[in-house]
Amino acid sequence: MDWEFVAFQRNLGDVTDEEACRAIEAKFFGEMCAADREVAFYVGNQAKRVNVFSVLGVYWPKR
Repeated sequence: MDWEFVAFQRNLGDVTDEEACRAIEAKFFGEMCAADREVAFYVGNQAKRVNVFSVLGVYWPKR
């Protein structure tokens, strides 16, 4: 649900699944969730499914 994730996927273009996985890992684990970042996830749920949460966004400022 995170718009940044969807935009990132769209910008990858026509790459193989393996290349997409490597690019996504590098972006989200190597850059956004790096040791020098203070990561927080915005989550939300729906009234019908109060125990199910989805990531709506990521806040990742430098420490």
